[in-house]
Amino acid sequence: MRFSMLNFDFFVDRLTISSVIYSYLIMQSDKLAGFVLVRKIAADCEPPKFSIAEFFILKKYRKRGIGKESALKVI
Repeated sequence: MRFSMLNFDFFVDRLTISSVIYSYLIMQSDKLAGFVLVRKIAADCEPPKFSIAEFFILKKYRKRGIGKESALKVI
């Protein structure tokens, strides 16, 4: 997904690692700004339940709201 907010432009790209773990790359201006790993914790219920397993923003991209916006998009 791609979105713009507060003078920055970034998108989150989803890569499937396995059937229960999904990775999202957080990009800003075509440069890697961080990543999120999401784990499916309950597939047998409707809708399935997920948990953020790992969340990381590179230091030079922190304090810009990128992490907050990314987290809101992932959940």
